[in-house]
Amino acid sequence: MCWIPASSCSCSGAFVIMATVMTTTTITRTPRNVGPRAQLLSGGYLEVDLTGTLTSSQARVKIAAAQGLPIGCVRLLNESTGVPLEEDQAIPDDVKVVLLTLDHEVEPELLRAAGAVNMEELTAQQTLDLEFHRLTALPESFGQLLNLQMLQITDGPLSMLPESFGQLLALQSLNLRYNELGTLPESFGQLRALQSLGISSNTLSMLPESFGMLRALQSLDVSRNKLSTLPESFGQLRILQSLELNFNQLSTLPESFGQLRVLQSLELERNQLSTLPESFGQLSALQSLCLNRNKLSALPERICQLVALQSVKLTCNEVSTIPDCIGQLLASQSLELNDDELCLYF
Repeated sequence: MCWIPASSCSCSGAFVIMATVMTTTTITRTPRNVGPRAQLLSGGYLEVDLTGTLTSSQARVKIAAAQGLPIGCVRLLNESTGVPLEEDQAIPDDVKVVLLTLDHEVEPELLRAAGAVNMEELTAQQTLDLEFHRLTALPESFGQLLNLQMLQITDGPLSMLPESFGQLLALQSLNLRYNELGTLPESFGQLRALQSLGISSNTLSMLPESFGMLRALQSLDVSRNKLSTLPESFGQLRILQSLELNFNQLSTLPESFGQLRVLQSLELERNQLSTLPESFGQLSALQSLCLNRNKLSALPERICQLVALQSVKLTCNEVSTIPDCIGQLLASQSLELNDDELCLYF
């Protein structure tokens, strides 16, 4: 990450985001036929057409216009040395783009909610509670809060997180319940210290592939969203103990799901599951399993491998028989099967 003093740009108090401009010969994920492109560190691309751009000044003008920023808030750096490019210097094959943004509308909204005068006042805080403040967005400068360990932003119309959100490397507890988040930035996976995440009651249709990089995550609640699949990287959450996925649209679980070897509680009520992955029997620490209101017609024999299982809920499925082992595993525990009366209230 490259930091440039705010004094070097007319946007005082600005925060730096760094991206990389590449010709198509260096990009393999989503190739195009012509022109260099501006790529964020997360892998996303800035929406700017640099076709025919020859000099640094020309590129700055186009990038500034595309991002709605003053040209003074755009810097281009040499890829190898990090030295700023001169105005008339030709664009090399690889060049870094630094955007200094003030977020004129969004940042004041955050400061009012937090009761702060400026962003510098927030940088020392370890806890930030913004419940019921109805924030619509967070500024890119939010990534400056490097000491933040606990963050709560709930019950509002928050619809997106800034790309800089992944820079909150000290964050351990995050509560984003009851907002309107439809996506998470790819940088979200950089939150390596995150232990508890509550993001239920949003509108998420997918999780980024980087989600599996949250290796410290122990508790996850992503219920009441619109998830139809989970990323294959989900199985990398190796110390996850509690997982709530109720009220989504999941029709399958990734094969990597069985790698959640210390998972103790799993809730999957009201999804579209008709089968479970082969690896499901590897959840050796699982104690509580809720599969109410899915489309399961049978339970696989591999569920017999769940020797720690104490509670199974299967109401409102299409299961007519269960493996004999389930009765043995749960002889003195809890098993809930179909109740026609309950199922009427789907």
